[in-house]
Amino acid sequence: MLEINNLHYYSNKKELLSGITLEVRLNSFIGISGEISSGKSYLFETVLANIPFLEGTILFENKKVSYKHRKHVLALRNRIGYVPQHEFFLEDKTLLQNLKWLTSAKRDKVIEISTKAGLSHKLFDKMHTLSNEERQYAKLALAVLKNPYLLFVDEPLSLLTKGEFYSFLYFLKRLSEENAFGVLLITNMEEIILEKTIFTESYKLEKGKLVTI
Repeated sequence: MLEINNLHYYSNKKELLSGITLEVRLNSFIGISGEISSGKSYLFETVLANIPFLEGTILFENKKVSYKHRKHVLALRNRIGYVPQHEFFLEDKTLLQNLKWLTSAKRDKVIEISTKAGLSHKLFDKMHTLSNEERQYAKLALAVLKNPYLLFVDEPLSLLTKGEFYSFLYFLKRLSEENAFGVLLITNMEEIILEKTIFTESYKLEKGKLVTI
């Protein structure tokens, strides 16, 4: 599904990604850890064609990713879901209003995914009343409503307790299996991605290089 081969990315003459090679298959659940400024987010940005890379290739569904072709980029982003570290919710609107407006999904589908995420009782609550844990599940529901082939998850655990983030990860694992999409998750918490009951592959990004752990 996603193949990254010998990817290099430079910024201000500094190499931030160095020879990255990675494959994400259907139903795979891959974790990448790394310290702040290790280059984790640049990996997402290059795959989504938000920033140009000069060396290496990225293939998605056997098609070469190129930031120069607008139609291809839009099609790519429609197939890749993204759970960002930051939020874009309208705080004075309800959860239901946010999910419908941000995805254009039908009401029945919104209710179905929200129920799976344990948020059915929160659908008519304003966003500013939701807890950190509920907001994280809301971001996940938002991404899944777009029916992705692949899901990028960016630092999902920073505002959750240890019990909450393990529950979140197991739910995400189950959801990916039920809906048949691959997951690529990045975090600065290395001990989390060593959980083999969740992750099919685990890596660490060090000085721009991807190392198997």
